[in-house]
Amino acid sequence: MIKKNRISTDKEEIKKKMDDYERSFYKKTNILLTKFNDNKCIFLITNILSNEMTEKERWNKKSKEFYTIPIPKAIKYYTKYMKGTDLSNQLISYYEMNRKLYKFWKRIFFHLIDMAIINSYILFKLKTGKKISQIKYRIDIVKAIEKRYEIKSEVKEKNNCSSIIHFPI
Repeated sequence: MIKKNRISTDKEEIKKKMDDYERSFYKKTNILLTKFNDNKCIFLITNILSNEMTEKERWNKKSKEFYTIPIPKAIKYYTKYMKGTDLSNQLISYYEMNRKLYKFWKRIFFHLIDMAIINSYILFKLKTGKKISQIKYRIDIVKAIEKRYEIKSEVKEKNNCSSIIHFPI
């Protein structure tokens, strides 16, 4: 999803008011811009899907029954496959290597390391079936790096929870 101020297309088409579940498409070359009004306007750009429509079931609280609404296929795909990204971002946020950096490439670098650790953590849990906390997994990685490269770091144990004081880079 993107914000409407990031779209450089027909400004009048983007700004026009939409009714509930109304949709609008704008196609230029291979790129499709989809604007769909659900609870709020949703903007999506795709280069792999067309402007086909599909249906989605909704629950009506007042009448206590399901009803169907037309929805662009691109929006349905987005909601279907975005769950993994949301989970990854959630897991990263728990123990993020949050450093105050002014160079954008350093932030990207540390975020990529966080993503690699989370992906390996998820794969480790799937492969071994072990229930290990993320902090314990991260500490095990640090200890393995220490052992491999003979690096000394201070790890302080308190209340059965390890916290890393210093790890030289």
